[in-house]
Amino acid sequence: MQKKMLILITIITLLSLSLYAGTTGKLAGKVRDAKGAPIAYANVMLKGTSIGAATDEQGRFMIINIPPGNYVVLSFLMGYSKSEIENVHISLDETKTLNITLTKTTLEGKTIIVVDKEDLIKKSVTGSEKSFNAEQMENVAVSDINGLIAIQAGVSSSGGELHVRGGRATEVQYTVDGMNVSDPVDGGRALSVDMDAVADMKVMTGGFTAEYGNAQSGIVSIVTKDGSENYEGKLEFNTDHLLSEGSNSDEVKFSLGGPLLGGFGGSLRKNLTFFLNGAGLWDDTRYRKYYISQPNEDIPSIAGVTYAKYDPYESRDDFLGLEIGNRNNNNYNVNLKVKYAFDPLKNVTFAVRGDRSLSTPYSHSWKYALQHYAQAESNQRQYLVTYDHTIGTNTNVKIKGSYYQKDTKNNPIGIDKDMYLFKTHEFNPLAGQFGYSTIDENNDGIYDNGFYDSSYWSYYIRGLVDPRPISNFNAPGTIWANFIDDKTSSINLRTDWEYQPSQFIGFKSGFEVIKHKIEKNQLNGFLTIYEKRFYEYLDSYGHVTSIQINPETGDTTKVYTQDDYYQAAKASSGTRDGYKAEPIQASYYLQDKMEWEGMIVNMGVRMDMWYLGESYQILKDDNSFKSRKFKTSDRFQLMISPRLGVSHPISEFDVMHFAYNYQNQLPQMQYIFTSRDTVDAYTSGNAVTVGNPKLEPQITITYEVGLQHQFNDDYSMDITAYYKNIYNYVSTKKVVSAQEASVYWYEFISEDYGSARGIDLSITRRLINFISGQASYSLSWAQGNNSDVVIQDFATNLREFPLDWDIRHNMNLSLTFRIDKDEQFLIPFTAVILPLDNFTASLTYSYSSGAPYTPATTKGTLTLLEPNSKRKESTSNADLKLTKTFPLSKEGSSAIRLVFTIENLFKKTNINNVYSRTGSPYYDGTDLSENNNPGYTYSETQSLHDLFTKNPSNTNSDRNYILGLSYNF
Repeated sequence: MQKKMLILITIITLLSLSLYAGTTGKLAGKVRDAKGAPIAYANVMLKGTSIGAATDEQGRFMIINIPPGNYVVLSFLMGYSKSEIENVHISLDETKTLNITLTKTTLEGKTIIVVDKEDLIKKSVTGSEKSFNAEQMENVAVSDINGLIAIQAGVSSSGGELHVRGGRATEVQYTVDGMNVSDPVDGGRALSVDMDAVADMKVMTGGFTAEYGNAQSGIVSIVTKDGSENYEGKLEFNTDHLLSEGSNSDEVKFSLGGPLLGGFGGSLRKNLTFFLNGAGLWDDTRYRKYYISQPNEDIPSIAGVTYAKYDPYESRDDFLGLEIGNRNNNNYNVNLKVKYAFDPLKNVTFAVRGDRSLSTPYSHSWKYALQHYAQAESNQRQYLVTYDHTIGTNTNVKIKGSYYQKDTKNNPIGIDKDMYLFKTHEFNPLAGQFGYSTIDENNDGIYDNGFYDSSYWSYYIRGLVDPRPISNFNAPGTIWANFIDDKTSSINLRTDWEYQPSQFIGFKSGFEVIKHKIEKNQLNGFLTIYEKRFYEYLDSYGHVTSIQINPETGDTTKVYTQDDYYQAAKASSGTRDGYKAEPIQASYYLQDKMEWEGMIVNMGVRMDMWYLGESYQILKDDNSFKSRKFKTSDRFQLMISPRLGVSHPISEFDVMHFAYNYQNQLPQMQYIFTSRDTVDAYTSGNAVTVGNPKLEPQITITYEVGLQHQFNDDYSMDITAYYKNIYNYVSTKKVVSAQEASVYWYEFISEDYGSARGIDLSITRRLINFISGQASYSLSWAQGNNSDVVIQDFATNLREFPLDWDIRHNMNLSLTFRIDKDEQFLIPFTAVILPLDNFTASLTYSYSSGAPYTPATTKGTLTLLEPNSKRKESTSNADLKLTKTFPLSKEGSSAIRLVFTIENLFKKTNINNVYSRTGSPYYDGTDLSENNNPGYTYSETQSLHDLFTKNPSNTNSDRNYILGLSYNF
């Protein structure tokens, strides 16, 4: 099978040479004289570069492979005046059209300068997308890329995750410089890139062309900045605790770009450039005050034990009012990009970027046991090399290679994998003393051989003698008993080819291959030692020192060495989930874009392939690996996806588009590779969930139709209606053993489904009279038979219901008020000039109707009713960002910027979670009355219960004041 796979890859590579990854744009148009006649053989250049083309006999020109950014377009021909069009923006995967007029002249050197206005409607776009350049991102009142994505039409935020047009959060693919940086195993978060590093970004919500694959809902494509031949940079500091308590957040950012060898002149200074930026964020989060706990003060009725106050902040050092060292949440990212241009048509780029996060999350049930709660660490990195070669004026070839790695570690604070089990002096196997013990941080016997005695964690009720257990909060000293050490890496190789035989026809075709390496190593519930596995290990690996016979029963007992008992305990503690796998993904597509004056057609087909390998390795209790083979028929899958998009400019101010997408996405690999199989169901004594190599690709079939309309020079509208059918979501089924009716297991299957439909509307105002903005509204429905992969003892639910992120109405408003250098703003209805220039005020406002939840009965035992049949309250938020720039040089190349941001401007209380009985975030409706005294509840019981149910994560009303200072040069 491997030979067949290699042959297939080789054939496709030779046929296509490439896979196009959207990292550049095009410039096209006509050059005419004052009477409208075409001018042949005129030169069209991007000023300051060697990128350009000459017009044909009809005055047409086309320039491909232009990096995103703002350019000055220079046009000239002997006998005509020169033309310079400033502020021409090139976006990812778009064709910018310019109509240029040259006037006959007898005067040499005369230049006509025109400032281009960015197109409000995109005639070449056949899907739903929104592009942003660096300047636009800087002027929006959001703090990161996810915040910018969240305010776009078709995007909703639920539970801290982004959902695009009714799809799951794992259906969004993120690419940086054309290469995927999303986790293939669990669909986790993508590599973080700071906004300062982004040159251009595109958010696609529908109508993907064939070059985009393995995503069902959305594509976020990021192109990072290159350095220039002049040095530019920034040093920035932001804090939220100078004007108020805030969340004790401090952020430091820097960037520097320019010639790598600044001391050399000539071509090296211009051709060898770099861009470097980094950021560090230290934040105690909005739960800052809840990390400090004193159980005896909060629960005065605690029975007989005095607990020390826990304050994780008291040991921190202070420097100039800033706390030194790690905080509850710490994030770092760095990006370096080096580019060398051999000549105007050939260049090579090297990039390395990465991020690291280290956090100690807050959990309300762990409020009094945070000393040994979870600590999470994640490290991601990407290494990328690109060779880019433009051949002539109509062909471009790119060769790209990248290495991506993500490491995830979770463990209890202060405890590592080598210290939770230790040897003791008490060794008498016949008396049940095996010479080991699990960790007990307080050395008071709370933990003993894996059994946890929590009877001391109790409270008194006035008038009663016996204390009652505190059931909702974990007892002080409790240890979060899980270790996670997962590694995922991907080697990605692809070649890119683009061919533009004429202004009307453009071909893209390509091939990509990715080899993944997955190493999963998880140990859950390590303080529990399973007796059956304990003795199985001794029987297999132990060294018998003696055999004791019970004189009364005649039973024999094997006695092993103390080290054998210790190793057996370690092998049988907790449940293991670990494996090693090296699957391969590959894809090929062919795309044809036809651009006529009255119609643009994007037509293509995509093939996605995956090869699981012959086998993968499963981690055993003794830390060795065993091989599990796949059936030959299960190792390889092929998926074909046709795509069609049509854009029809029906007038100068109106463009209609239609798109049909058949999108495939590979199921997450955590559902294919698992450490358990059906044999474990017989030996483990409890139900297991097993992987399934036969899982089908998840499929989304989308239809959309839209209209762009430009009202006038300054306002435009974009409205799109869509409908999506989603098939083959991963679910589970219960399988009962044919040999033993009492033995069963769960198997992942591809049987869940969903649907989504809606209308997205956005209105854009370009910058005019100091104000620009965008308003968007989305009306949507997201339904399915399960919101997530759930373990179920019954057949798949055949009836659809609203999914957890089915938020019917989403509205977003982004306004920017800007006074540029030396401009004057007259305050309306007065004769007063605002004494400010170099000033920007940005406001973002978002509103979402309530997300659904599943209600429950209000009396008796908790019984869930109709799934997601009730709604939470609506949510809204407003952020304000004020920016004042103080130039330090006449040309403005050096400046100080002062930024003041108010988050949650109106201090709105938003509800995140509610209790199923009451629909309230504060009261859960539980009947606490006594069995022997119905209707009566002890005050101590009620007080303790209220302390637990008033969970701070259920609501958020925090208002933050963030002050930022930066030096730009």
